[in-house]
Amino acid sequence: MKIVIRLLKSLALFAVAAPSCYADVSVPSLFSDHMVLQRDKPIQIWGRATPGEAVNVKLDGKTAEAIADDAGEWNVSLPAMSAGGPYSMTILGNNAIRIEDILIGEVWLASGQSNMHWRVRQSTNADLATLATRREPDIRYVQVRNQGSQSPQYETDGDWQVISPATVGNLSGVAYAFAEMLNNVLGVPVGIIENPWGGSTAESWVDRDVIANDPQLRDIHEEWLQIEASYDPAAEEAAHAERLAEWKAKAAGFLARGFKPPRQPAKFTNEMTGQHRPGNLWNARVLPIAPYTLRGVIWYQGEANSESPERATQYHHLFSTLIREWRTLWGEEFPFYWVQLADFGEESEFDEKYSWAFLREAQTRTMNSVPNTGQAVIIDLGEGRDIHPLEKEEVGRRLARWALSRDYGFMDLPARSPEFEFWKQEDNKVIVDFKFTGGGLKTFDTESVKGFVVRRADGKWLVTEGKVYQDHSVLIEVAPDIEITAVRYAWANNPICNLYSKNGLPVTPFRTDHD
Repeated sequence: MKIVIRLLKSLALFAVAAPSCYADVSVPSLFSDHMVLQRDKPIQIWGRATPGEAVNVKLDGKTAEAIADDAGEWNVSLPAMSAGGPYSMTILGNNAIRIEDILIGEVWLASGQSNMHWRVRQSTNADLATLATRREPDIRYVQVRNQGSQSPQYETDGDWQVISPATVGNLSGVAYAFAEMLNNVLGVPVGIIENPWGGSTAESWVDRDVIANDPQLRDIHEEWLQIEASYDPAAEEAAHAERLAEWKAKAAGFLARGFKPPRQPAKFTNEMTGQHRPGNLWNARVLPIAPYTLRGVIWYQGEANSESPERATQYHHLFSTLIREWRTLWGEEFPFYWVQLADFGEESEFDEKYSWAFLREAQTRTMNSVPNTGQAVIIDLGEGRDIHPLEKEEVGRRLARWALSRDYGFMDLPARSPEFEFWKQEDNKVIVDFKFTGGGLKTFDTESVKGFVVRRADGKWLVTEGKVYQDHSVLIEVAPDIEITAVRYAWANNPICNLYSKNGLPVTPFRTDHD
């Protein structure tokens, strides 16, 4: 796999400049003062130099050497190290580079769209998070800048930051809560590579050629061929400027009358270099950070792929492909944990065609079919009127449960939400059985279980309530002589539901009908 990465980076080098430009040895900005390197794994360091130049890398008495190839690219692998630091690294070629204050610990890549991007300062308990960092926890982060490209890129800007009251507000709220929990429990440094882009689609994070050559995803590629044939960036930007001018005039009028102005139009983004086009973020935000040694990935995305039930259903294959391609690029099956979509929109007991429900199902299917993955269910943490729930601390902690239980030896720590196992009808009783119940089921707020609908033989759906039965099941009573053919739970964009494990994890939304 190193050969593949080297080839892609070589293409990026040729695209940027001729090899003669690299007289001095250099490394991407990802390797900077205050960085965290992954413990207990070989450490990958790479950069560029004059073709044929000898490069020597030293870290805490460990040394690795390489010769820059014909593209001016070099890569070394330092031996695995235990948690510790601070250390210094020297990189010697025709010149010398010194990187200071390096820690060895746990490194996680945090990616997705705006809910992963959402800052600590924008979230609930931001003041407490600021106070907590006064103890100077060993948490550091680097943020990958927004850029998109159809050609492989060598580097993305970003320098490592040390968590403090002055810097914590700029970090992802989800990633910070995740890192804080790991740091507290493990007692080792934690580094976060923060790499989300608001509104990004899953296909933008996947190699364009993979999308184009996959029969189940080719329609995405073909749709973009049509967009690319007619898209005029200058005209689009001019139209956006007109909308912005109209908004400014309206806003001034609202303010003059003492009213809150309407929402400002979003910043203009060129679709050709933005976060929707297939391959754009793979080239500009994934390739530049591979193969930085990681423990794993945390992911919060899916809203941008939920515009229709059909698109949401396709997400299972698309998301599985994304995970596979990232793992192939890094050359290892690292853990990949994500956040299932929260509740959002008008509260509803049931709607047969809500696209967010289908996307949640696609996420669950991915977990059940792709190894070494996990899903944090947050159907109880959303906000009906805001697609960006402010409660990020609990989201990060639910992701941390997966990492702690799967990757750090805390096997008895509950992480997985209860999931549907089977159902049956006995006379007028419908019994729905669950697995991963963590000692049993419980309800929140009311004794009765809310969130279930059942389908009669004539196709009509009935909203119903139930009760916890024998700890791991729900019992629903229906009228005599009614045959039930399907069951759904929490099947809406913002469902009314209240079923949890006794460990406090919400039950995973599901349906039994797939016809």
